[in-house]
Amino acid sequence: MKYLDPFYLLLRFVVLRRLYKANLSPAQFAFLEDNTGKQRLSLWVTLIVSVPLYFGVVQSEGNQDRLLMGMIGFVAVTGSGWYVLSFGGIPAKLLDAAMEITFYMWTSFVCALTATLLVLITMFPPLCWPALFIIYLGAIFSGMQYDTTDGMKIGLDETLQRHSRAALQYYKREGIHPDEERNE
Repeated sequence: MKYLDPFYLLLRFVVLRRLYKANLSPAQFAFLEDNTGKQRLSLWVTLIVSVPLYFGVVQSEGNQDRLLMGMIGFVAVTGSGWYVLSFGGIPAKLLDAAMEITFYMWTSFVCALTATLLVLITMFPPLCWPALFIIYLGAIFSGMQYDTTDGMKIGLDETLQRHSRAALQYYKREGIHPDEERNE
């Protein structure tokens, strides 16, 4: 069924094609598929939300500057919040919760960015639209790629911390003091 979904095809064969071609472990591939599903759902939500947003923007003619100022806040807060989240700092056992959190943050960001694009389209002449779409798609596609590659390091901080503790125990046992400066 997913092969009939245009958003899945866009993600699988355009946006994330290099990741799908990479030599991934079974766990990484499973995450890639799960995350693609998350992003696919986010794109559908954004499309559905865009229809009333478009009509709302068109009916607000003359107030686009106010709409734009309001949308800048949403884009900044949701975009910053989403980019601050890192799968590396999340324990592997909390992957499902992390997927849900990133779904909500990413969907909020994409919807806010889409609303901003719709406002800008009504403010700029059609000659500027290609540049607006390139900026929009660049932000969306790179965000999806970032989210997916970041997800490949789920639990990394936890692993690094475990190895760091083991190294410190070894150093202590061997009388090595890595904190002290060397006098050469």
